[in-house]
Amino acid sequence: NLKYKPITSRQLIYRFGAELELPMEIQNQAVQMLKKAKKRGLKTVGKDPRGLAASSIYMAAKSSPNRIYHRTQADIADIAKITEVTLRSRCKDIRNLIKKIKI
Repeated sequence: NLKYKPITSRQLIYRFGAELELPMEIQNQAVQMLKKAKKRGLKTVGKDPRGLAASSIYMAAKSSPNRIYHRTQADIADIAKITEVTLRSRCKDIRNLIKKIKI
């Protein structure tokens, strides 16, 4: 009797953040960003959690004043095993709900 528990985008944020060698501060910011977008109506049904996690990390890293933490779309998409198009699409979904964030 094995029980299947799907992986969440939150868990993936921490996994991808560690692989990208991003500080916990940026990873936590990505989690908060995704949580805020979900509260404001982000539709997650039918969306791959890898895309949501990767886009949150990308936006959080880009918003950091310290450029050493900035990562390219290609780097993040490669780690998450998604396309750059998916990354940009999920970023757009999240950004539309959280107007303060600029990429």
